[in-house]
Amino acid sequence: MDRKGWIILILCAAGLAVNFWWMTEDAKKVADQRQQQEERAEKMAPSNPVMTEAGSDPDMSTDGDVVAPPTAITFEESFETLTADATDYPDAEKVVYIFTNRGGGLARVEYPDDFTNAFGQELVAINHISRSAIGALTNGSDVERSQYEVSARGENFIEYRGKTFQGLVATKRYELATEGDGRNYRLKLSVKLELPGEGQVSTGMLGLHLGAMGPETSKESPQLVGFGWKNQEDEKFTASTKFEGGWFSADSASIDQAVPNPIWVALMSQFYTLIYSPVDEGGELKLSAKPMRITVPGIEENDEKEVTGVSLGVGLGELSLNKDSAPKEFALEVYAGPKNYDLLKRVGGERNEVLFYGDMPVIGWMAAPFSRLLNLGMHSIQNVTVNYGIAIICVTLLIRICLWPLYTKSQKTMKRMAKIGPMVKELKEKYPDDPQKLNQKTMELYKDYGVSPLGGCLPMFLQMPIFFGFYRMLQYAAELRHESFLWVGDLSQPDTIFHLPGLGWPVNVLPILMAVSMFFQMRMTPKQADNAQQKIMMFLPFVFLFICYSFASALALYWTTQNIFSIGQTWWANRQPEVELVKKKRSKRPSLAELQKQRAASARGETIDEKPKKKRPPRPGGR
Repeated sequence: MDRKGWIILILCAAGLAVNFWWMTEDAKKVADQRQQQEERAEKMAPSNPVMTEAGSDPDMSTDGDVVAPPTAITFEESFETLTADATDYPDAEKVVYIFTNRGGGLARVEYPDDFTNAFGQELVAINHISRSAIGALTNGSDVERSQYEVSARGENFIEYRGKTFQGLVATKRYELATEGDGRNYRLKLSVKLELPGEGQVSTGMLGLHLGAMGPETSKESPQLVGFGWKNQEDEKFTASTKFEGGWFSADSASIDQAVPNPIWVALMSQFYTLIYSPVDEGGELKLSAKPMRITVPGIEENDEKEVTGVSLGVGLGELSLNKDSAPKEFALEVYAGPKNYDLLKRVGGERNEVLFYGDMPVIGWMAAPFSRLLNLGMHSIQNVTVNYGIAIICVTLLIRICLWPLYTKSQKTMKRMAKIGPMVKELKEKYPDDPQKLNQKTMELYKDYGVSPLGGCLPMFLQMPIFFGFYRMLQYAAELRHESFLWVGDLSQPDTIFHLPGLGWPVNVLPILMAVSMFFQMRMTPKQADNAQQKIMMFLPFVFLFICYSFASALALYWTTQNIFSIGQTWWANRQPEVELVKKKRSKRPSLAELQKQRAASARGETIDEKPKKKRPPRPGGR
């Protein structure tokens, strides 16, 4: 690779590093702002708060929901559960849906066999951070928490009935899927609104609370938490960091988006998601998302962190009912489970697009196809090898084998570039003050010897979309959670083996091996005449070490494996016969006078032979 190629690569890496630094600084600023707001709120709080019947503070939600003024709660909250066991998928797990009579909705979803970390400290749950039930009605300013009664109950369904804000009667039915792929993660939510007596009621804007989600552990990035939607024309993901201000976002109390003809809307953390698919096609949904500050545990003890989550609601439109009106009904199909690409694709409804593989600046459209292909390859190999670590290594080797012809051509080009280096140096000494002439002569030199400056860069540039595709895929790969490989306890987390005493700095082995193997690979690469370029090449491993140090160990495993394979390729290439630097013969171009003569003859219909025929000597014998 020439100097320009490496400079571009270094600038890209530096841009990533600066982006991570900005995110860290923004997070610190947001934490300071939140702390100041809390301190001001404590100073302004009344000395005698209103107390409820239960003797606690008023039901003022801390999850970003806007609730009604505090009123005495005169009923006891009770819970009902539906349990789903599925065997249609190898990684299927037991799912427990917990419903509440407070708003007649889904209080939370629990996964008894899944933990937030590999140490079994806390179970994974969805919507446990919200005090509003999924399916609770909202009028834009209030979220209902009134008492509902169980009106029907079966093995796979539960039905609640109660009064709404405006005096309507709401019937909410939650029914688990009993067939199809991923049925343990799927249920249908139906809401029916009717007028119980005489008169007329106009509801104004009516909506449903869709839940709240945040990072499961302190190690998860808030950029992977947020909400998204998809319709036939477009799709969009909005991260929770949009609420936090900073360089690329504005500090906002809420984010509202209108989605015409949605295929689905979703709320998500890094590895889990709630996907809502309207049963009836057409229409428009109005999403309203609000931030919430929550404290999440770490993957290790005493590693808690305050982070930003997202609470989401959807507007269903305005209703006007009278005694002659038919009941209004709304229905949504809900997926509440892991962001497993293969499973979501089998479930259908384009739900696999919730991973937003293409949602990366500049390179996303190129990386997305590789993300899907690599995910498919990883799953296929894992089904045979059983271990995801081995599957990642096998996928990496297949990629490198496919790139072998390009890599071989790149090595030959770099060797030719190394041999042509002294000639380029002579041109620089000959034309020190004429850059235009120097560039012209240099390009002529490359052309004479059949050397392309970009030939050595091609494998690297082709590998970058694959790298980012693998990186994006591994970010959301719920399949890798708690999957061990050698000393790695969880492939979705850094492979920290211990912390430096006194400093607390984690020692991650795979990123260090990645940098070391990359360093040796650079040492074996054919040297260029430019010392500055050589220094840039030797500095590159440290840049990648800094960027990838806290990434998932699966990504470091991939990069280390391909480095070791590249070392073997380079060793083999260096043992091959030395390439020859042969100057090509230039074809003589006709002069301007010759071109004019040919054109004139062509206009007269004549042909001019560029090379006159030689007269044959007389044959012996006079024949």
